[in-house]
Parts: sequence; C-alpha cells; structure tokens
Amino acid sequence: MHVGLIADPHLINPNDSYESRLETRQHFAEAWPSFRTVIEELNAAAVDHVIILGDLVDYYTDANRDFALSLLEDLEMPWHLTPGNHDYAVPTDESGSDTEHDQEAGRCGYAASNVEISDRVLDLDDVRFILLDSALSAVADDARSWLDSVLDNDRACVLCTHVPLDVDPVVEAIHAVEPDRNLEKYVQRGSPELYETTLAGRVDLVCSGHLHFPARATIDETVQLIRPKCIRTPHTGYETDGTIATLDTADLSWTERQIPSHDPSDGTTCPPESIGEPEGA
Repeated sequence: MHVGLIADPHLINPNDSYESRLETRQHFAEAWPSFRTVIEELNAAAVDHVIILGDLVDYYTDANRDFALSLLEDLEMPWHLTPGNHDYAVPTDESGSDTEHDQEAGRCGYAASNVEISDRVLDLDDVRFILLDSALSAVADDARSWLDSVLDNDRACVLCTHVPLDVDPVVEAIHAVEPDRNLEKYVQRGSPELYETTLAGRVDLVCSGHLHFPARATIDETVQLIRPKCIRTPHTGYETDGTIATLDTADLSWTERQIPSHDPSDGTTCPPESIGEPEGA
C-alpha cells in the first residue's frame, strides 16, 4: 500500500471577501492552481490514501474550507487531515488584517462539513498511522494517555502531526537550513517531553510540515521528516516547493516528486522536476 503525504496547501478562496488578507497573503492566494496539479499527481501515482499534514487553508473561514473541499473532490482516494495552526486562524476584523487562533471555531467549522480533524488512528496494511493535533505547538493535556492507549509495539507506527517534535536533533536539523529561525512556534515547544515520556522506542517515523522546507532528523531509532509545502507559491518560496511524498507501508521507504511550476501571470507551466528517491526510513 502507498500513502501520499502532503503539507501546507494554505488554500484561499480567490473570491474571498477579506481584501486585506488577499493582499498580504497574495503568494498563497495565487497558488491554488498548483494544488490542482498536486491532486493530478496523486491520482496519477494511484496512492491508496492521502494524509494532509496541516494548514489545508491559510486561515479558517467557511468560504476557504468549502473552496479547499471543492478541490479535494477530484482526489480519487480517501484523504485525511491533521490540523495546522492556520486551520485555526480566524479573521478578527472585516478586512481580515488580523487573525487569532480559535480551535473551537476551526473544529466546529470542519465538523460541519464532515471533515474529521481530531486525534485518531488509521490502520493501513500493517502500519498504524496516528494523527495528532499539535497545531498550536503543543498537544492536548490528555494526549499522552491517549497515545499510550493507541501506540502498538507489534506493528510499525507513523505519527502524523503538523508541528515537529521539540528534541535536539530536530532543532539542529531545522537550524542547519535556517540558523536564525525562532523555534518558539516551529517545534512543539509546549510539549517538550512528549518524545521522551511517550514516543521513545514506540514510533518509527514522525511526519510533520509547518516549516515549508524539508529537513530530516534521527532520534534514537525514530526518524522525523519535515515535509516542504506541497504547493508552488509564485514569486516567493523555497526551491523544494511543490513536493509530494509517497510512503510505502511495506518498509516505510518513501519517494518524492515535484509538481510543475505555474506562473499565474501568463498561464504557463514549467516541466516537472524529479528530486530523486531519498533513502527510506
């Protein structure tokens, strides 16, 4: 079985009413055509499931949610979402110039469209995928007891969560890419003991997003993958933008591919680029 992993689509309805937000987040507002290409690539790869590692929308409104869901209707396989911080970011004024995190609004909004974003387990083949909400750089107070109940030492376990773990090898891997990155919100700073107290020796692979660039760290025998954003943002971003990963449940190896780039100013696309097959976990 193969599972597609994508991170940080940051979708914005092009007819969004928050004019200030559209202007300041133009790079994301213009990137949605590339998400259509992501879906085409996933369908062409014939993966069995897709896991979205958070930030499906750039900020939560019903209009952005509905726009994202309309694009996802073209996926030919089941998809699953674990929330990111932007899935809980709600505009606080008419222009949308400011947002605040409102978990209740995000959870209720997604639930109203029958989209599950709670902590949960997916058993796919012989692998247990654990979707864990770390959107606000911490996990819930009862997450440790829940994780204790679902972690299974008799099968491979993959943790899918938006924000990377707060452990030294992960911090070092992030700073190797961006030495000045302030990590107060870019690792699980609110749950610094999660790995040591709950995950050590029980999770084979941790897949996260949030940083928008790729990184990899090894913590004892656990591999932490930080996935780049799956969309290509015009005029800005990283060279690794538009990357999709496909995970093979047989051995937890993965392959990666970049989607074609898209220039919204002239409607052209550039040829796709292969970025090789990284060593599997």
